[in-house]
Amino acid sequence: NFSPEQLKLLPKILELLTKQHQQQLAAARIKDWFYQLQWQPLPEIYLKNGIQVSHWLIFADNTGVAEKLAQKLQQQGHKCSLVYRADKYQQLATGRYQLNPSAPEEFGQLYEAIIETSQLPLSRVIHLWSLDAPVTEHLTLNTLEQTQLWGCASVLHLLQSVLKTTNVPQLWLVTRGAQSVLSNMEKLTVAASPLWGLGRVVSLEHPQLWGGLVDLDPQTSEEDVEKLLQLLVNNSEEDYLALREGKTYVARLVQQSLQASVEALSLASDATYLITGGLGALGLHTAQWLVEKGARHLVLTGRSAPSEKVQEIIEKLEQAGAKVKVLLGDISLEQDVAQIIEQIQTSLPILKGIIHAAGILDDATLQQMSWENFAKVMAPKVGGTWHLHQFTQELPLDFFVCFSSIASLIGSPGQGNYAAANAFMDALANYRRSRGLSGLTINWGPWASGGMANNLAAQHQNRIHTSGVNDIAPEQGMSALEQLLANQTLTGQIGVIYVEWSLLAQQWSNLNKSSLLQELLHQDELQQQDILKQKLEREILDQLDKASAGERKEILKEHIRGQVAKVLGLSSSQLPEINLGFMEMGMDSLTTVELKNRLQAQLGITLPGTVAMEYPTIDKLSRYIFEEVMGWKSVADSESNLPERKEVDVDEQILPVIEDISEEEFEALAAQQLEKIKSML
Repeated sequence: NFSPEQLKLLPKILELLTKQHQQQLAAARIKDWFYQLQWQPLPEIYLKNGIQVSHWLIFADNTGVAEKLAQKLQQQGHKCSLVYRADKYQQLATGRYQLNPSAPEEFGQLYEAIIETSQLPLSRVIHLWSLDAPVTEHLTLNTLEQTQLWGCASVLHLLQSVLKTTNVPQLWLVTRGAQSVLSNMEKLTVAASPLWGLGRVVSLEHPQLWGGLVDLDPQTSEEDVEKLLQLLVNNSEEDYLALREGKTYVARLVQQSLQASVEALSLASDATYLITGGLGALGLHTAQWLVEKGARHLVLTGRSAPSEKVQEIIEKLEQAGAKVKVLLGDISLEQDVAQIIEQIQTSLPILKGIIHAAGILDDATLQQMSWENFAKVMAPKVGGTWHLHQFTQELPLDFFVCFSSIASLIGSPGQGNYAAANAFMDALANYRRSRGLSGLTINWGPWASGGMANNLAAQHQNRIHTSGVNDIAPEQGMSALEQLLANQTLTGQIGVIYVEWSLLAQQWSNLNKSSLLQELLHQDELQQQDILKQKLEREILDQLDKASAGERKEILKEHIRGQVAKVLGLSSSQLPEINLGFMEMGMDSLTTVELKNRLQAQLGITLPGTVAMEYPTIDKLSRYIFEEVMGWKSVADSESNLPERKEVDVDEQILPVIEDISEEEFEALAAQQLEKIKSML
């Protein structure tokens, strides 16, 4: 029997036991959700003989790699055009150009000039400008921003120019020391790292243009230039590569096991913990968890004053024994971060931990994204993380955690800016560890409530969920965070993703071609999917090939109609109207890119990136592909090509001729004329 005093404590004990049980369940459910980027040695690649001579467009660095690469290519008979950074566009000499990285129209001028004057097919576009990124020890805010213009801005403008044409060169992006390959002790060039996030999105949105990413050794040698040449001329299945100490490495995403924590995490009650983006839903979830783990001094930052609902949550935290200070400021502004850190140091206990959860979204396809939109999303993740690092690198932090995203790990269509921004956070966390500082970046999948994914349009959220990427519940996310903080010595970067990889690979077909997920996907299952996919693609081409001109046009139109329905998630009984505009149907820039990629793969054709805007209905698009791309003629066109008939007097000219020939001669003549007409159709 329980005493009255014990009975009073019973509800509290039951509450604690229930909570403990829920935490154990959450930990058990997430044990297979941890993933790490691993670099594995690649066997030697040997230079192919007899590679087709072609034209290479090289965005030349100032460290000599482009010049050496061009020299080697020219010795093999290739033509090279080199492009240098400058204030304005100009052709300096034959095969030598300059342009302004921040001027989109100059990339259009350049690309037009290259296509018009080249005597050889343009097969490769090699971007080397990021090789000029300063080493992190010499990095300033100004040079960090400048490097983003050389890197992401120039690639964005270049890509948009290429997509206006039907030309499909392979795009290769090259960095130096932007990836942590051999160990956590590598000194990274973090300013170049956003290009890796952007590149992963290019591979998904525009697979027909994708070549790959290569990270050169920080100590680039003549041998590395030769190896780079080999990687660029060989059509390897590898598209994420790095050169280190004379060897080639390839990226693989692998499952990572974490050691179960023996003791529950306990935070210091006499220390301060800072959460940027702390007034958002995800920041507040984190704040509640920190208080549960013993934190008693929290600083939450945001750009706007807390709402009434947020204020209620803060009051509950204070009722639980915490002192919560709200400091308003823009984390992307150096002076705001300086003031926040100064206020903590002068009026609060010592700062022992940072959770950087600030961020914004502004999604669009790369084709429709402006640099202003790109830079806006980069600011809190790139500038913000840099400022936090600069102002706290001398402090004895127990943890410096960056809330990153799956977007920078494997890419995410429509989020090129967000993927690039998070890739910088990933690199900076690894850089901090190389200097003996705390640093952990978590590539989160979408959260069930409070994450960035909740700010997406309903159509985009639905697209994520149907692709096999599932939501992480707040209690599961916090359980993962606890395990990661208990295993900080393991790695500086880890993904927490609740995903069905085979389903994701079906939806994002270019992931099948990339070797990044090779160890996570069931290869036999994927091969069966590819066989089925190729069979379906052959079937539509066979149908079109065997059909008459009149039938062919209808078959193509209905096929396109079916593909539009698929990208919209409609059933076969909900086929869209052929004269209804794509945007009126509910398509967005992402679904139009998906439609273009599907049709290119299925019909074996190349379409300009603007095709859905220029031909914005099923009827107009099918006509364009039928007549302009396939070069087929409709029945009406074929009939219009028949010899012009002259007006004749039937009685005077035709009847006498008919009377003079036999029945057999008439039938033979009629058959002969019929064959002529058929040949014209």
